[in-house]
Amino acid sequence: MDENSNNTHLDGTIVKENNQVNIAGEEAIAEVEKKTKGNEGLIVIIFILFFAVIAMGTYIFIKEGYFTEKNPTNTIEEEKKEEETVKEPELVKFQGEYLTTEIPQGWSIKEFKNGEESDMVTEGVQYSGLTKFEISHESKNIFKLEILDGVGSVGCSQIVLFKDSPEDFEEKQNQQNEEIGIQANVLDYTDTKYSEISLFGTELRRVETKVFYDTNSNTETFEAQC
Repeated sequence: MDENSNNTHLDGTIVKENNQVNIAGEEAIAEVEKKTKGNEGLIVIIFILFFAVIAMGTYIFIKEGYFTEKNPTNTIEEEKKEEETVKEPELVKFQGEYLTTEIPQGWSIKEFKNGEESDMVTEGVQYSGLTKFEISHESKNIFKLEILDGVGSVGCSQIVLFKDSPEDFEEKQNQQNEEIGIQANVLDYTDTKYSEISLFGTELRRVETKVFYDTNSNTETFEAQC
């Protein structure tokens, strides 16, 4: 009887202790879960702050000009442009009786001498040497230069002005025109681009398809022909 009472009392004590252990374990687990949730929330806040700092720093760097946006290059378009680039024609040497030069393939130069096929010459006068030449491309005449002799004119129907023309160039030409009653057409190229050519010692200027030569090579100014 005493042994059973002792056993009952012992069992009750063990059960009570087990219940206390279970309660303590549950409280510990709950505390761990609470801390874990707290840590997760803290980690989320840290990540949010971290990305916010990165975004703010990037914005400041871009605003201050440390980073510049580069336009992406289109390699396909660049390759197409390279393929579409027109190659310059090969040059071939031209050796004539009077002229020696290099011309593109498909171009030709024809020389005329002693006044042949020239309309602006004086009858009965004997001419010698190169008096005309033509430059052609695919049977189309591009440029020609020929002798002019015995033909004159009075006044100046066309006054051509360049930036380095004499200051009184237009005034003098107009004075001559007034004497014979001619009204000149003024071509103002003072602000126009032109290309310069030296041909047989004569300085020429080309504006688009028009060519002008300097009538007085002894000065630093350019006095275009009428």
